[in-house]
Amino acid sequence: MFDAAAIDGASRIRRFFSVDIPMIMGQIKLIFIMTLITQLQNFQTCSSSPTAGRATAMVPGLVLYHSAFFYNKMGYASAIGVLLFIIFVDHGDQHALHSLRYRIYSGIGQDHMHYPIKSSGPWGFIQRYNVLSTLFLATITGLTFLPFYFLVITSFKTTSQMQHHFMSPTLPLHWENYVVAFNQLGKYFWNTVLVTGISVPGVLLVSSMSAFVFARYSFPGRTVLFYTVISLLMVPFILTLVPTFVWIKQLGLLNTYWALIFPYVAGGQVFAIYLLRSFFATIPNDIFDSATVDGANIFQTYWSIALPLTTPMLSVVAIVNTLHVWNDYIWPLVTLQQDSMRTITIGLRYFQGQFQINYGPLFAYYILGSLPLLILFLLAMRPSSPASLPGAIKM
Repeated sequence: MFDAAAIDGASRIRRFFSVDIPMIMGQIKLIFIMTLITQLQNFQTCSSSPTAGRATAMVPGLVLYHSAFFYNKMGYASAIGVLLFIIFVDHGDQHALHSLRYRIYSGIGQDHMHYPIKSSGPWGFIQRYNVLSTLFLATITGLTFLPFYFLVITSFKTTSQMQHHFMSPTLPLHWENYVVAFNQLGKYFWNTVLVTGISVPGVLLVSSMSAFVFARYSFPGRTVLFYTVISLLMVPFILTLVPTFVWIKQLGLLNTYWALIFPYVAGGQVFAIYLLRSFFATIPNDIFDSATVDGANIFQTYWSIALPLTTPMLSVVAIVNTLHVWNDYIWPLVTLQQDSMRTITIGLRYFQGQFQINYGPLFAYYILGSLPLLILFLLAMRPSSPASLPGAIKM
């Protein structure tokens, strides 16, 4: 298809909007839904804004949080969550996606794919001068990395250096900023490692077992139950904040690590089950039938065959949940009051209050808190695939 479009004289940009976009419209819809959910539960950015306390600057998540935990109006906050969920399901999944359809670029979509693609006018100009698209992508990439560049150079500066050389590196480098940040980060770092180290394996164990059963065994109501679980992807966590908090409080788990671990394990199930179930379903049945003939029971089949073949997907689930647990802000904020148990994100809030003018130690704290995630990302970039799968079945 792409070669045919190229033979017809289509430029790269023309092929992108006329061929690529219509083919990935389903993925675009999914990304739109997930982005809408993320923005609906946006809390950390808005709560740190100078205008966060003003009624005109409140977002739904912040209104729900203030109603429940500042004014103790749990019923009112729960009603906000229910209404937001109804509005989101009714309009976000239907009206918004319908409006998005085939409007990404001036009406170019599947309805136009049957027309021959010509390389004339501005499209031909861009095709002849691909350097323009290269410069455009380079500019976008540079703007994307600009905040990270500013973060790194500012972490080595004093306040005076930052005021006089805002966007340029300066000498000498003040490594003591990292010493101050590391001394403050230590206790919060190990708390986060502990919570992440228990939550993520819990998500992997429970979700992989559930996904394996959904994919490999038939039982009454399997399809209905699976789609019921998957439908929870449409429910942002902020909408369940109040009932989850009430449950944790009734169980007496406030100000304990379990107040974080149990909700993280439960909250990570939906996406993990969806991803792993799809992968388990692609494994040939002959492999499991051979194991059953050899006398393997259900657990042995799951542990010795299914899990090793699903290592790449387990890595994806582990990375996604690690990022969520490591960066979560609102749930530790409402469940942990003791300073000795706070996580990195909550510790950053109080550290920011101490160094709100001296940005060097503050930005050094940001970098040190992000290093474990960067290391995890670099390790996850190594290719991993179930190479034993093609030769697992003898013909």
